[in-house]
Amino acid sequence: ATRMSAHYDDLLTRIDSTAHMSVRNKLIYTLCYFARRFSSDDIVDIYKLGLKLTHQDISEMIGSTRETTSIEFRKLMTEGGVIYNRTQCVINVPRLEEIQNK
Repeated sequence: ATRMSAHYDDLLTRIDSTAHMSVRNKLIYTLCYFARRFSSDDIVDIYKLGLKLTHQDISEMIGSTRETTSIEFRKLMTEGGVIYNRTQCVINVPRLEEIQNK
């Protein structure tokens, strides 16, 4: 029951925080969530953690289209928050937080 409660609280927090955000902020929040949830490092290769997510997967999670998610991913890549290709997706949490706080 304790574990279920913790997961439930986590889910409610995620839903509440993404309900009123732009696609860009939802994407940043979700990427940072993955990095923190599955690793203790600030810079995380989520593919090495076994999370082989596509743009389609992520767009479904944040309630956006694949096209919009891809555009925002490219913007985050040019700003240095994410390295993404077919073999890796590296999330730089401090950089993403800096981008989000602009």
